[in-house]
Parts: sequence; C-alpha cells; structure tokens
Amino acid sequence: MKERDFKTLGIMAVALAALMFNNVAIAGSVENLVRQGNNLYEKENFNDALKKYDQALIAEPQVMEPKFNKGNCYFRLDDLAKAIDLYNEVAADSKDMGLVAKARYNLGNCYFKSKNYASAEACYMRVLHLNEKFSPAYRNLAISLIKQNKTVDGLQYLENYLGKNPNDGEVHATIGDLYYNNREYDKALGHFEKFMMFYPNNVDALIRVSDCYFNMGKLQAAIMGYQSVLKKDTANELVKQRLQQLNDYL
Repeated sequence: MKERDFKTLGIMAVALAALMFNNVAIAGSVENLVRQGNNLYEKENFNDALKKYDQALIAEPQVMEPKFNKGNCYFRLDDLAKAIDLYNEVAADSKDMGLVAKARYNLGNCYFKSKNYASAEACYMRVLHLNEKFSPAYRNLAISLIKQNKTVDGLQYLENYLGKNPNDGEVHATIGDLYYNNREYDKALGHFEKFMMFYPNNVDALIRVSDCYFNMGKLQAAIMGYQSVLKKDTANELVKQRLQQLNDYL
C-alpha cells in the first residue's frame, strides 16, 4: 500500500460532469465533443480539453455541463478568476440542482486555493443547504474553518464527515492532530490508530501513537512504539533521545 504524507488535509475536488440528454437528436455531436474533452482532461491535457468544451458550447450554448468542465480546466490551470466566473454562471443558470451544488462546491475550492477561507466556508455551507448528503463539503468546510482558527466547529464537521466516510484515513490523522494539540490524548490515539489501519508503515503516525502513550503515562507502550519506529527509521535521532530518556527514567 502506498503511504500517504502525514500532514494537513487538502481539499477534495469534484469530478467532471457528464452529459445526459432527453433529446438524442441534438445531443449526439455535443455529447461526443464533451466526451472527447473529458478524455483529454483525464490525461491532464487541459488546453485541448477546453477547445472541445468550447466547440460543444458553440453548438449548444445553453448546455451547462461543458461550461462546468471548462471551469474545472481553468481550476487545474490555476486560472482561478476564469474558473470562478464559469462556476458562478453554472450556479446561476443551471436548473439541475445537483450540478448547481457541484458548481458551488468547486467555487468554494477556488476561494480555498486563493486562501480566502471565509468565502470558501460560505460556499460549502450553501452546498450543504442544497444537499446535506454532499459529504465532501463537510470535509472541505471543516478545513476552511480550521484555517480560520475555528477549530471546535471544524472538528465537529470533520466528525460529521467521518460518520459518512469512516475509511478516510487522512481525516483520522487530522482529527488526531487536533485532539493531540488540545491534550486529549486518548481521543487522539484512537484516530491515529485508525489512520495506521490504512497506512501501517507511516513513521510519523507511529511516533504520534507513541507520544500519546507517553503523555497518557503508558510508558511501556510508548517504549514499544518508539522501538517500532527505529525498526523502520534507524536514523531517527529524536526517537533515540526519547527512548534514552524513558530508559533512564525507568
């Protein structure tokens, strides 16, 4: 299993929108253009994907999906101003509330990427008003709140997200860090251990688990944890020092 970096969460993006038409007679060529654009997008050929979406919009200007996907291309190209304009247009004009929610969500991602966390928070809240089951919005909303030092509220939304997505190891790691920094070591330990169920060879997480045991006064468990770290990272001087201190104390 590939190990993940043990660090602060990043935002979750939304996938491309697919076309669904009732009128097949007018949809065939446009649907084909969007499909070609999506294939180019998946290959990270964003500029050529934009050309296909533009061709689709010339043929059917009222269709929202290629406009949404254009926003995704500009987002990936770091042209956030153009992405924001397109997502706003989709959110204002689309009659598909599912697509509106996705547009609002990606609009929040644009603001988040711009470090405008308050605007990102507002967008994610609007998404959840549209669709309370849109679970990635809980995750990204929580990160936006944490970035604004609204840790208690952020933690509540992360716990809510985990209730729907219990296998998101990175969220367990982030919640563990929040509890650890608040000196709630028993709660932190539970989340770090769940993270390690998904990433068992992550040294930083193992150190955190050992630190939790140490701060909870479970020194033998801490020693065993630090020893396990050294088996994976023999040159870790900080852990060697901690082990020496514990051995001297005992």
